[in-house]
Amino acid sequence: MIFNWKKSVIFFILGFVGSLIIILISSGFFFYFGFWQKVDLGNQVISVEVKEGQTLSALSGLLKEKGVIKSEFLFKIAARNYNIERKLQVGFYEFSGRLNGFDVLKILQNQPDIIVIFPEGKTVEQFGEILEDKKIISKVQFLDDLKNFDSSEILEFKINNFEGYLFPDTYYFKKGQKTDVILKTILKNFKNKVLNNLNTFIQNSPLKIKQPLSVADNQFYDILKLASIIEKEVQEKNDKKIVSGILWKRLQDNYPLQVDSTLNYILKTNRPWLNEKELKIDSPYNTYKFKGLPPTPIANPGLESIQAAFEPLMTDYYFYLTDKEGRTHFSKTYQEHLENIKKYLR
Repeated sequence: MIFNWKKSVIFFILGFVGSLIIILISSGFFFYFGFWQKVDLGNQVISVEVKEGQTLSALSGLLKEKGVIKSEFLFKIAARNYNIERKLQVGFYEFSGRLNGFDVLKILQNQPDIIVIFPEGKTVEQFGEILEDKKIISKVQFLDDLKNFDSSEILEFKINNFEGYLFPDTYYFKKGQKTDVILKTILKNFKNKVLNNLNTFIQNSPLKIKQPLSVADNQFYDILKLASIIEKEVQEKNDKKIVSGILWKRLQDNYPLQVDSTLNYILKTNRPWLNEKELKIDSPYNTYKFKGLPPTPIANPGLESIQAAFEPLMTDYYFYLTDKEGRTHFSKTYQEHLENIKKYLR
């Protein structure tokens, strides 16, 4: 039997080409279904945080776990080809709609949003500290830019002191974000959550409030001042309305508010008990020495405290204190109040 090497070569070539075609087709299907085909996230918005020092493998695993990508293996290969590891910045990236691997890579190449949480009761200065801590903008720059920002574009008038108007909430900003963008975002939220609901607050209020109540009105500013005091003085929602009633009653009776929080504001402290020397400080923020409300709000109150200022619960109580655990204790007489001081603060 004569060996036909020509036929063998032909069969080998055909086999090799066939295998190559099968491999290419299989690879094509693998690439298509694992990377090119779009993932439909529907109406949901998936937020993925990139942390300091996070590896590409960890990020790929997180994206796969959240259903943003189909194949960790293919995504890592493509990501290394795009040099994504060097371009990644710490922050939050959002994914929505229909996305394939290339779409995900494009999003990761853009500057991410950084989540910024401003808790209730923080001052304007503390807002600046939080922004600096998140590497959005320096505290000094933020506070300096406040002086020249015209709030009338968002609200009805120009704010000279932003204390009380910066609404505590969760926001998303970018590294190096300009102050005007930050303030517009926060003030729009204040307008949406507070100013647009003034009619509801007024309808539920036992106070004599003139309508329509303007944000530029002194009565609104007084309510904002009181809300900031309530925010700093009380923690529980129900207690806030009782304390609101006590403070409004004192104002009506021309009795000093006698709250530590206004002095803590100028002393930049947060102590439940002040000494005799501090209680004698000659300042309009000393509500032990001067009757009425302080010149400005002393913090940026949340919605609960603002509602409490509008909707005080009138009771027989005239005094209260908050203990070291944050619980509020009420009393009807000054003698009862002194007993509570001995019991809960000393």
